[in-house]
Amino acid sequence: MWVGTSDGLFRAEIEEKDGEIVKVTFKEYNHFSTSRPYERFWVRSLFQDERQVFYVGTIGGLYQLDLSRNLLTPVNIPIVSYKMVTTICMGKKNDIWLGTIEDGVISCDF
Repeated sequence: MWVGTSDGLFRAEIEEKDGEIVKVTFKEYNHFSTSRPYERFWVRSLFQDERQVFYVGTIGGLYQLDLSRNLLTPVNIPIVSYKMVTTICMGKKNDIWLGTIEDGVISCDF
């Protein structure tokens, strides 16, 4: 399970015993590459599409997380003037919809 907070992106490792959760450990995952370090930590939204592409919306923009290569890369969204992505969801046509602060709701086809 992934958890996004104002302190970054974390992976929850859940330990079970006899079908009950006995321990939850959070491991920090902050592999953001940005020239503005204060932007890299605040995760506002998380989304995984049907192709298993994992998106991370932050106050510094949108990122794709490639779990197989342990790589987090920024996604260029040229029509967005202010990069904060607050919401991510899938549309009926398998397009990605983003909620932003300054640019409202926009549709993207990645």
